[in-house]
Amino acid sequence: HRAHAVRGVGQGQIDVHGQYLSQQGATIAKAGVRAMEDADRAVVRRATLLAALPERRLGVDERQVTQWRRLLAAYDYQRQLERGYSVTRGADGAVVRSIAAVRPGYSLVTQVADGAMSSVVSDTVGSQDDEPHGAGTHRAGPSEPTDDPR
Repeated sequence: HRAHAVRGVGQGQIDVHGQYLSQQGATIAKAGVRAMEDADRAVVRRATLLAALPERRLGVDERQVTQWRRLLAAYDYQRQLERGYSVTRGADGAVVRSIAAVRPGYSLVTQVADGAMSSVVSDTVGSQDDEPHGAGTHRAGPSEPTDDPR
């Protein structure tokens, strides 16, 4: 009879623990499904964020290129001429940057927005010595003007 009682108690314990393990298994299974669903949502969320990154980066790069183009256009030689500036060159093609670079008789070419014009220096007045250098006061320099009417 005692063996029968022990057997009954053992069977009862096995049943109780079996039910407990079954409940725990169901809880773990639900938690696993929930964790997988959460992970799936996180992957979708991150994929959405990552998918937008190249487009955002391209937008940033496009704005940078636009800024560089505007800056380049601001320094564009032709645009400066269109604004009313001109460029004067000597007969050798070098840009005249100072009154000291020319003397009476020198041939010049001045470029403006819509073309160029030729001229010959008749006299100069400038900060070099603030005295005019007309035909009678011409001082010979290392690069004498040519007879080229250009």
